[in-house]
Amino acid sequence: MTWLCFDIDRPGAAMDWQDLQAPPPNLVCTNRSNGHAHLLYLLETPVCTSANGRDALIRYAEAIEDGLRRLLRAD
Repeated sequence: MTWLCFDIDRPGAAMDWQDLQAPPPNLVCTNRSNGHAHLLYLLETPVCTSANGRDALIRYAEAIEDGLRRLLRAD
């Protein structure tokens, strides 16, 4: 896992992260026709999610992803 990607289906989604006090994304992709967006966060250290990955690190990354998903109200 190298990126955390969030699909936000509401107008103004590209800038909602500021109002929600979320960390700034590394990349924002906006649909100009409806204002929906994808916010992408690059992990400083990738997390191995294969059978060779460490369970504790995978669970930690999943908890961060879940927390950001809830904060951003994303898919």
